[in-house]
Amino acid sequence: MAAHPHDHHHGPLLYINQMLDCYDISPINGFACGGTSITTFADPSFKPWLQTASNLPNLISSKKLRSTIDSWPHLSPEQLVSLEEYRLAYLLLGHLVHAYIWANLAEESPCPRIPAPLARPFLEIVNELEVPLGICFASTALWNYTLDSEGKEGCVVGFTGTSDEVHFNLTSRRVEVAGAEALTAALKAARVAARTDKETVAEVQKLLKQVAQSLGQCKVELLKMKDGLDPAIFYHRLRPYLVSSQALPDGVVFVTDTDADDRYQLGGSTGGQSSLFQALDILLGVQHSDASGRAQFVQSMRRGMPSGHARFLEDIRVLPSIRTFVQNQVKAENGAEELVATFNAALDVLKTYRDSHVQVVTLFVVTPAGKTAAADGNNANNPGSTANFDESGSTEPRGTGGSELFSLLKGMREDMKEARLG
Repeated sequence: MAAHPHDHHHGPLLYINQMLDCYDISPINGFACGGTSITTFADPSFKPWLQTASNLPNLISSKKLRSTIDSWPHLSPEQLVSLEEYRLAYLLLGHLVHAYIWANLAEESPCPRIPAPLARPFLEIVNELEVPLGICFASTALWNYTLDSEGKEGCVVGFTGTSDEVHFNLTSRRVEVAGAEALTAALKAARVAARTDKETVAEVQKLLKQVAQSLGQCKVELLKMKDGLDPAIFYHRLRPYLVSSQALPDGVVFVTDTDADDRYQLGGSTGGQSSLFQALDILLGVQHSDASGRAQFVQSMRRGMPSGHARFLEDIRVLPSIRTFVQNQVKAENGAEELVATFNAALDVLKTYRDSHVQVVTLFVVTPAGKTAAADGNNANNPGSTANFDESGSTEPRGTGGSELFSLLKGMREDMKEARLG
């Protein structure tokens, strides 16, 4: 049962950590959960899953992936013994589903028919965990994390076997961890904003400064993306596996050995599915309009989030508004100039983060897309051409060079200005 953040007197809002725990959110690591992912199962019968996933890049390059999965034994998730094992299975099988569909795309057509040994357990796991079908930001970045005995970070599973992919996933996760303090500080500020005593202004101001400081660190971490990720490797080798199934008009068939195989649309993995920045928009009073399409974009991204995170975003809408609290101090002529400046400063840092995000998308998506647009156009009927595929992942809109996505991201940035006060 989800927490009820509107219960101010004796509910979980008085205990931010307990409240977050109800939604599978960590006060230390934010939406990136609390600890490292496990890398093995207690039951040795799941060895085929582990072996195939750990050898995924080689199986793709040798064109043996599909035949390997086709020959798997039928394994039941009922033998998984913990939430951590279910989550590990979700990481592994989700990556294998996308690899099965998109492997060797430059030479072969997609294969949108998932065989029963992979399809059946994956559908059961998705239903049990209440997570998106396919891969998502949580399964490539938030949960795809290991820490070895020497303190070296890594990923549980990957498509390409490159250090670039590991860097991409870990950097995305580090942004989330850096933003955990902004999330908890904003939640505390919303709780405090329900009060009317004279200490409240100073406390909200202090918490808003913490929000700004944490967001500044998010930007620092995001810009490190450039240090270990080659745009060509990301765009041409990794990105094709991260996309949704929108380019497949009949969807993806999951063979379940029943009379009628079910067809599904799969989401993909994209940073737009980050719950952190949607939460901060809500808590700071940033509005995205229906007319611009940005409100619909935000909602569509929630379909690619774990259910607890999506519920959290719905539930925090009932919290007291920090922005309204600041406005009320101005109306009451409480000498709120410094409070307004601090509130605006937090929004400004969030905007500069989004500025950096636009720069990163330009470097890794828009520019490489522009360089290959002519070639893709000339090969539009080739099933291996990237012109046929949603280049931005998940339910994000298509467009040459990510143009529609790009305009949405720039618009999200402009919405920050509208939220400022004074």
